[in-house]
Amino acid sequence: MFDAIFENLISEGGSKFIFALTTSNHSPYVLPKDYEVMSLEVPESLNKKVYNMNEAGKIFATCQYANEMLARFIDRVKNSKYSDNTIIVVTGDHSFNFYQIDSLLDRVKVPQSQKI
Repeated sequence: MFDAIFENLISEGGSKFIFALTTSNHSPYVLPKDYEVMSLEVPESLNKKVYNMNEAGKIFATCQYANEMLARFIDRVKNSKYSDNTIIVVTGDHSFNFYQIDSLLDRVKVPQSQKI
């Protein structure tokens, strides 16, 4: 997906607004066969809260993959001639601190932006 977005970005045509939505962080948690998942050490405090660590491991792996591909895309744009006039906005719909947050509204809000 990020390759297709970059190709669209560099294609002819003036200003562009590109909107992309991924679902790789939801089942069925399919990763490319050649992707090597980095090891994951789960703190005991989280391990106690996770109902199914096998399923959680799949979620963590797909999140890791999505984050790595996003980082590669951002680096590719930053190292291109388009870096000075391109804005990249990234957001998510869940937080890994979900169970540590008391307010229901804080559990489901979109994360605040950060400058990269």
